[in-house]
This record gives sequence, structure tokens and C-alpha cells, in this order.
Amino acid sequence: MGMDLISAAGDTLSVSNSDWTFYLELGARYGWRPKGTLPPAGIQSEQWHGRYTTNESQLVDAFDAAGLAAALRRATEDPALSEKEKELVRQFSVAWGLEVHGPQDAPSLQRLIYFFNKGAFTIT
Repeated sequence: MGMDLISAAGDTLSVSNSDWTFYLELGARYGWRPKGTLPPAGIQSEQWHGRYTTNESQLVDAFDAAGLAAALRRATEDPALSEKEKELVRQFSVAWGLEVHGPQDAPSLQRLIYFFNKGAFTIT
């Protein structure tokens, strides 16, 4: 099971749950300030949790997507990125109590950045 990210144009990007969590955290470490997702159809805003880590057809708006893209772009420009990714994987391993290897067959950062720069997308 994983996350399918679907753009307004219908483009889809599939990411495993653990890789998605990894990229969200990596973005936060490079300056992304999550705004919170918008609720799927049929759910009132005041009843919505705003999480990114569920696949309930919630919407990430264009502003938030651009912020995540910019943060991941900064990550690609950091000469210490590889070491920071290893540290993040180590922290996930400790927190989750299992061995985490980091993104395996995940889309590249460049592909994610390109997708997020297209604008709003839905998490399903």
C-alpha cells in the first residue's frame, strides 16, 4: 500500500508510505512549513485533521505543493544531503523500532519537485 498523488491534470505519482513520510520530513528539514491538507469532498473543514500521511483523497493546494517543491530543491543543492538523508533514516529506524532503508524504488527528488511544481494534487 502506498500513496498515489494525482495532479489536477490527472498525472499520477506513486510513492510508498514510508518514502512519502521520508520526503515530507526531508522537505520540513529544508524549510517547508506544511499548511495542512484540505478535506476531501463531503467532509467539513472543521472536521478535517489536515494530515498528509493518510490517503483519503485530501487536497494539497498549489501554494503548499510549491513550498514543498522549493524545500526539496534546496535539499538537492545541499552538498551534505547524502549524510542528512542517512541521519533521517537512522532517526526513523529508532522511532519506528525497525530497520528503515530510506527511499528504495521511489521517484527521484527531481521527479517529485517537477510534480509538485505543477500545482495542487490529491493524495489517494
